[in-house]
Amino acid sequence: MHAAEQHRPDVAEKRAHWYEELQMENTGALVFLDESGANTQMARRGGRSPVGQRLVAHVPHGHYQTSTLIAAIRLEGPSAPWVFDGPMNGQMFLAWVKQGLVPVLKKGDLVILDNLSTHKVQGVREGVQLKVV
Repeated sequence: MHAAEQHRPDVAEKRAHWYEELQMENTGALVFLDESGANTQMARRGGRSPVGQRLVAHVPHGHYQTSTLIAAIRLEGPSAPWVFDGPMNGQMFLAWVKQGLVPVLKKGDLVILDNLSTHKVQGVREGVQLKVV
C-alpha cells in the first residue's frame, strides 16, 4: 500500500522539487534517520504445514512488550543504532539525537528525517544544527 496523498498535485510537485534539490547534494553527506518497532503481539496468525497435518505454533501470551530500533543510515552503512524499551516518543528521540546522533555527525552532513511528530520536539533541530554548521 502507498499513501493516497502521493497522487495529490501539491504533494507530487513538492516531491519532484525535493528530488531535484537532493541531486545537488553530496551523497556522502546524506544521513537518513530510520526507526522500526516490534511488539511481542506481532505473531503470525497463519502458516503452512504438510497436507493432513495440523499446524501448531507457540506465541507469547500476556506481558506484551514493544521495542524500538533507531539508527542513522549513511552511504557507508548504519551508525548510532539504539534500541529503546517501548514505543518512540519525543523525549526518547531527543535523547538519541543528543547522545547518539550528534556525536557521529560530521561538518556538512545533511540529516533527513520523516514527518513523524516525535521528530518535531523542541531541541532536535537546534542540536543537529549546532553540530553540523
